[in-house]
Amino acid sequence: MSNIREALQSDAGLLSLPIVAVMSDDADLTERLVAALAGVATVIRADPSSDAGLSVVEATRPALVAVDAQCFGNLLPDQVTRLRAILPNGLIVALGDEQDADQVLAAVRAGAQDLVDRSMSELGLRRALRPRMERLPRGPQADRQAPCFALLAARCEDRSREVALAIATARAKQGKSVLLLDLTAGAPVLAMGLDMAARYGVGEALRDLDRLDGALLQSAVPRDPATGLSVLLLGSTEDLAEAGPGDLRALVVLLRSLYAEIVLHLGDVTPQAPLLPLAAGLRRFGLVMTQSVASAAAAATVLQALDQPGLARRERAVGIIAAHDGAVHLSAARIAAELELDAPVLAPAPGAALLNALNAGTLSGFVAGSRPLQKMAAAVAGRLAEQKGAAPAAMPRRGLRLALPWKRGQ
Repeated sequence: MSNIREALQSDAGLLSLPIVAVMSDDADLTERLVAALAGVATVIRADPSSDAGLSVVEATRPALVAVDAQCFGNLLPDQVTRLRAILPNGLIVALGDEQDADQVLAAVRAGAQDLVDRSMSELGLRRALRPRMERLPRGPQADRQAPCFALLAARCEDRSREVALAIATARAKQGKSVLLLDLTAGAPVLAMGLDMAARYGVGEALRDLDRLDGALLQSAVPRDPATGLSVLLLGSTEDLAEAGPGDLRALVVLLRSLYAEIVLHLGDVTPQAPLLPLAAGLRRFGLVMTQSVASAAAAATVLQALDQPGLARRERAVGIIAAHDGAVHLSAARIAAELELDAPVLAPAPGAALLNALNAGTLSGFVAGSRPLQKMAAAVAGRLAEQKGAAPAAMPRRGLRLALPWKRGQ
């Protein structure tokens, strides 16, 4: 898996790459496909043993479906025909024995564009499939991928979870099917704050990845009765240790096909964090910080780790700064200017009322009723939903340069 993980590290197009669905129970074959298509496609698995796999294909509308002939035997033509009915214009490739003329003919007659030898090495699969994917257009797949509002934190103590909850609650109040996906340690605290039994979490979803569909999520994922918000939390960091970056990306892609909106909370993403490859693939994200020098310096480190050639920070990152006493701390405008971000969204500083609501299990009601939190949530969601090419927000005026612990341009 190490070579696959290294290949995925360089994939910075989570939200724009075409989707490839693999219908196979052969883990080695799937890994070879993931490695062969790294950087040009996001690979997800679809269960070949039940109709749940077809439901995944129907939900995600992949650009290419690779069907393992070994799983279906003589029923391969029937499976290809069913897939062709779901994806009349999609690419369907059978993975089988190129020397078996009958199998090749049956697959092509059923609607497959090609049959590729399933025993090929990673290099062989790369040569056979990558040219097809590279010809497909890049860009947001808005027709089948729901908006994703992603939140990061400069430091773990900068309380990005409350910002993520505020955005998710505000969106759910509009009657939409919204999921709060929290991939950070300590997420079960949120379940207690919402007075919710987190019986199904990220670990279970990753284990069910090849059969995850709307019906399973509707019955398993806990929902907040006050707002209707669905919440998928990380029960243990061991769940992430067992999953590769490809699994996490596939999970996000699949969930964006099954909900109207996703609020993704990643917490603090340091250069050594396992979530860094996932964060690097985000087209746009909110970065939560405070007005302290330590938080601003940590934000600079995060931005430096996520910088991409040719893409300005202000086109990608929205600064969200919790207000404090400006006489003691740095001004929000100055922090944004030094970090080369557009004018930030100001977030209310956490107070005793929020902590009391967390302890009492009434957190969603408090967040939904808090005008400052809801005003902030609306501003952040609006900025994160901006399309590329939109007019940038006005930059704060620059005054005298501060002696901050980083160099401009880092």
